[in-house]
Amino acid sequence: MYFHSKVSRLNYLLTNSHVLVPNSNSISNILISACSNHPYVAFKYNKAPLASYDMNGSSILISKVNMDEVIQRLSNSDMILTMRIHENKGKTKLEIRTITNKLIKVQFIHEFLNKTLCYMDKNALFESRVRDDDGIFVPTDFKLLEYALLNSFLNDQGITEEQFDYFDSLNFKDKVDLIGTFNEIYNTNFPSVFLLSCFDEDEKYEMIKHVKVLPQNRLINQMNVKMHTFFGYMKQARII
Repeated sequence: MYFHSKVSRLNYLLTNSHVLVPNSNSISNILISACSNHPYVAFKYNKAPLASYDMNGSSILISKVNMDEVIQRLSNSDMILTMRIHENKGKTKLEIRTITNKLIKVQFIHEFLNKTLCYMDKNALFESRVRDDDGIFVPTDFKLLEYALLNSFLNDQGITEEQFDYFDSLNFKDKVDLIGTFNEIYNTNFPSVFLLSCFDEDEKYEMIKHVKVLPQNRLINQMNVKMHTFFGYMKQARII
């Protein structure tokens, strides 16, 4: 049957719901399938099997140059009624309205940026990714913890409730090892999972000290110094 628009298709489905029942996982499947043509990592803080619209609210690391194909695959789906695209520095956010009137929000990360700071190495994350039971590429538990803490604390927040529940569900030894490794690398002093959800300015400061000396940030700092020096010379020249 031919439909003049997605709106007419929606009206047909609402009045003839017995004719076509969409697959409950179809949006998630389409999204992951589109991403799977390229290197990607889905930040999934849940070990449960992929459920209906499970990717709602998720963050997915993928290169900016590969976003056009992902968006095209999504826009061609009969399950999607409308799609809004919001782009800002290092990220693309999609708001998807399905034909069943569900609103799905997905964030695509292209660079790990907080203001002018790069806080993770995306190439290292691609190299260390693993497949979960759903066949989705996800980070290791340490990379999940690293992203949760850096992204939250650099934005003056503790980790989310969903992230807390994920790490709290791990066995005692895994929790101790993960937090101990993070503390050793970033010179932080988190004694338990509980305090990961409590923002602390001192812990944020230690994280910033570490990320500032990453190679990509040293390059940015050198460029900023050169630009500052250049404009200083220009200002002095105008005075003379």
